[in-house]
Amino acid sequence: MDEELIVGLPGFGGTNNFARFRAKMRAFLLDHKDNIVIYKLRTNKQLTPSDLDESERILIEGGTGGADETTKAKEESKGLGLFVRSLVGLDREVVKDELGKFISGKTLNANQIEFINMIAD
Repeated sequence: MDEELIVGLPGFGGTNNFARFRAKMRAFLLDHKDNIVIYKLRTNKQLTPSDLDESERILIEGGTGGADETTKAKEESKGLGLFVRSLVGLDREVVKDELGKFISGKTLNANQIEFINMIAD
């Protein structure tokens, strides 16, 4: 007789609650990208301790997860700000400015310039 084989498919149910939390949180954060803390993260501005408290409050009150998921996000990302930034990304102009500072005064060949542009994109 044939035996039943259960195969888990990512994104189709299963037990990966944290992946669902990340997806829901990303959608929530992008809907609220004008929040000052999220804006600071997207534009590479320094966060204050109260900004970090506010970001934690946003995550918990956003209804997409609880304290357990938020704690796991902080631990896995080495900080809540890095977790949020991983979901909302950096503003393209900020990336270009920062990369411009990085390559300032350096002579790059065409392949290196193309690589820098790929990073920015």
